[in-house]
Amino acid sequence: FCQRNLSYVEMPNATNMEDFAFCGCEKLKSVIFGNVRSIGGVSFENCGLLSCYMPTLEEIREPTIFGMFNFRGLKYCNMPRLKRVGSWAFADSDIQYAEFPELTGLSEHCFSGSSIKSFKFPKVSSIGEYAFEYCKGLRSFRLENEVTFGRFRFDPGSTFESRTFMGCDSLQSIFVPNAR
Repeated sequence: FCQRNLSYVEMPNATNMEDFAFCGCEKLKSVIFGNVRSIGGVSFENCGLLSCYMPTLEEIREPTIFGMFNFRGLKYCNMPRLKRVGSWAFADSDIQYAEFPELTGLSEHCFSGSSIKSFKFPKVSSIGEYAFEYCKGLRSFRLENEVTFGRFRFDPGSTFESRTFMGCDSLQSIFVPNAR
C-alpha cells in the first residue's frame, strides 16, 4: 500500500497486517481496523498518522509497528485488546497518550525517546529495560500490580535498580498502590 497520497484507511474485515504494510504513506492521518489481531514490523514507518483505533489488535510484532526513529505525529492510540508490544514499537514517536487496558507487558525500548505523557495500562506486570528511557514529558508513573522492571522484580516493600526510566528528567513520582 505504499501510496504517498493515501490519507485514510478503514478495513473492517482485515485480520492480519504484514511487515511494511503502509510504510512510506506520508499523508496517512487515520486508520481504523475492525478485525486486525496482529500487525507486522515497520507497518507504519514514515507515515503522518495522527490517531489510530484498532479494537481487536492483540499483538504488535517486532521489529516495530511504527518504525524506529521514523514515526512522527501520532498523538493518541486506542487498542483495547492489545496484549503484547514488541521492542521499539513506539520509540521516538510523538505519541502523548496511549490506552491499552489488556496489555500485560512492555518490551525493551518500547516507548524510548517518545513524547508519552500519560497512559492507561492497568494490567501491566512486566516492563522491559529502557522501556521509557528519555521520555522527557513523563511526569508520573502509576502501577496497578506488582511489576517486574527489566530483570528486577518490584514487590511491595522491595527496592529495584533498572534503566527503565533512564533520562526521564521530568519524572517526579512512581505510585505503587500496594507498597508498604
